[in-house]
Amino acid sequence: CPYCKRGYLNVETLRKKYGEKVRVAFKHLPLSFHPLAMPAAEAFEGIAVQSPEKAWAFHDTLFENQDKLSEAYIKQVIKELGLDPAKVAKDGKSEAVQKKIEADVQEAKRFGIEGTPAYLINGVPLKGAYPVEAFDAIIERHLKS
Repeated sequence: CPYCKRGYLNVETLRKKYGEKVRVAFKHLPLSFHPLAMPAAEAFEGIAVQSPEKAWAFHDTLFENQDKLSEAYIKQVIKELGLDPAKVAKDGKSEAVQKKIEADVQEAKRFGIEGTPAYLINGVPLKGAYPVEAFDAIIERHLKS
């Protein structure tokens, strides 16, 4: 969604600004009403089985090209990364990957997160599409303490 893309851009801005001072952990929350959320999560994790670096390239490509998002585009990006879409699909449907995605969903529930985008910054939740300044304020407060 456009809000998640804005969130992606915020995170990239913060990563560039703070570098090693911040650590980003990406979690899945494939919402049931979004028909491509689960296929994208499975593809990301299926790629990560083979190459975490290529999984992040996949992640970035999808967020930067949301207007192209489709099952065909997901397969195209997988091929462009030099991977076999059939193997990625198989790995994405594996029990281990399904458990990982489900664990992410359950973790979101424990934090009261029901939608995307959502963030936790040192335990401080930000639910929704906030401007980068909101993240900055929380990060700066934690860096000073």
